[in-house]
Amino acid sequence: MHPTELAPQLPPEYPAEPSVKAHILVNQYFAAVDLYKHEDSLNWQKVNHLLYINAALGAIWVL
Repeated sequence: MHPTELAPQLPPEYPAEPSVKAHILVNQYFAAVDLYKHEDSLNWQKVNHLLYINAALGAIWVL
């Protein structure tokens, strides 16, 4: 699905004023920032878990 299809559409009774479009863009920006923060924290959790697993496997291999 193309990102423009996910963008909220203005109802036909609202004029496409620049302030309304700016408001929509700001809301989309904040949603994207929140999504990025969530993805970033998930990636760091995955790296953290990978390091613990590798350390445990290395300790088992040494024994």
